[in-house]
Amino acid sequence: MMAFRISVVILCILFHYYEGASIGNKDFCSKLIFKLSLFSQRQENGKWETHVELNKGNTTEDSEHEKDLHLDVKQTIATCNCTKDVLSVEANIIAPPPRPSKNYTLYAGHGYYFLQKLLQQSEEANFLCNNEGAHLAVINSKDEADIVKKVIQDTMGHDSANKEVFVGLYKQAGENIITVYGDAYEVPDGIIQENDDRKQEQDNFVSLCGTINVKGNLKFVPCQWKLPSICEQEL
Repeated sequence: MMAFRISVVILCILFHYYEGASIGNKDFCSKLIFKLSLFSQRQENGKWETHVELNKGNTTEDSEHEKDLHLDVKQTIATCNCTKDVLSVEANIIAPPPRPSKNYTLYAGHGYYFLQKLLQQSEEANFLCNNEGAHLAVINSKDEADIVKKVIQDTMGHDSANKEVFVGLYKQAGENIITVYGDAYEVPDGIIQENDDRKQEQDNFVSLCGTINVKGNLKFVPCQWKLPSICEQEL
């Protein structure tokens, strides 16, 4: 009887994802756990068999926080020098980003948006957006500017006429505009960049932060000013 060596490869990985949210003055986190188990064994007949199991669960009972996880597994067996079998197993897990809190509104083809009425500096505003899996909105098109206009109008109502809110754009004195990600930014066609009549006050600040008003026009003001802000989570 021909004898075969039995080889076993076992892989078990436990992942934890945390979602943060801020409601009023109360912070809470929901915790998503998924476990990947991979068991690969060479049988007595020389064949390799691989079993993969992916388990996921959420520590909260809110079904809206459930995630769709995708697992791709590739197993390759190569014979080296006619004497050795080399087993290679690759596993890729694709998980979506955390879903935003219930305060966010979905606009198809663009993303989720939420206007924070709390008056705060740009950096503080982006921090709160980050806590909810989002970032200060980056206006990439005239259509997106129109969406943000609607969010401002719907949230602030008659108080929106003279309001401007922080978005995820920044500018150093004499330098080009960058986004919250540090990427170069060009003002899209159809969007007006206003000159602020408070320029003399702006000149006392090195860093300027982008705002958008109910007209959909962009403007840059000192980052230390305290304004409402709009958060975005991309699709």
